[in-house]
Amino acid sequence: GLVQILYNGKWGSVCSQNFDYTDASVICRHLGFSKPIAYGPGYGKGNGTIWLNNIRCNGYESSITACNHDDWGVHDCKHDEDIGITC
Repeated sequence: GLVQILYNGKWGSVCSQNFDYTDASVICRHLGFSKPIAYGPGYGKGNGTIWLNNIRCNGYESSITACNHDDWGVHDCKHDEDIGITC
């Protein structure tokens, strides 16, 4: 489904720019699943803030927020680029 993240009390989405298998793996593991089956835009559009962009996980993080990424809310994305994952 569509990836949503809570930041400063507000839910928002994650941009798919430069998002890869390692990033998806961290999210799936955080949610209690073993690995991603599929990921990409096309799982629906968020309607809040796009919180994260250019996520760069090394694969060992406990959650996506522990990965390197652009500053919160800094992006050049549109909601049709919101990331979704099937774990």
